[in-house]
Amino acid sequence: MGDIAIPLPDLRFPESGWRERFDRYVRAAESRGLELEAHLEPAVTEAALAVASQVQGALRSFYAGANGGRIGHLHLLPLAAVAGPSFANDYVGSYRFLPGEPHEVALAPREGNEEHRFTSLGTFLQAMLVRAYAGALHRKAELDNGDDLDDDPWVVASREIELRIDPKLLRTRED
Repeated sequence: MGDIAIPLPDLRFPESGWRERFDRYVRAAESRGLELEAHLEPAVTEAALAVASQVQGALRSFYAGANGGRIGHLHLLPLAAVAGPSFANDYVGSYRFLPGEPHEVALAPREGNEEHRFTSLGTFLQAMLVRAYAGALHRKAELDNGDDLDDDPWVVASREIELRIDPKLLRTRED
């Protein structure tokens, strides 16, 4: 199968232009024939942000650039759906934003005690893009080979890059 190359997203979130860098990463993947399954909704209005006192710090910067969206299996909630610290969910559980904590993004699993913790919202968004890219590469390889290929090589490749993005990432589940 060879090495699996997944480019780093380099969002530099929450710096100005992060949304444009997100969109460029997705377009670059699409230009390589990949279906990344990643999009962001238009930003919320200043008026909506002004009344959203529950949204602080980097999460506020996220909603100033996008009102939710999707990255692979991850659904980023629109501002109106944010309840407490939860701002995103996927098949494993919901993700909470905990500003001021050593890991400001943490998984609240639906079942069990799995743990995924990211040091920042920026590293979380980049890691989710890497996962989506790996998933798109896997789907394309299956289409090209006409086979149901084991996803282990793509999972391993995305995990290696996630650790480059966030060396202090905590994870007890490998899917």
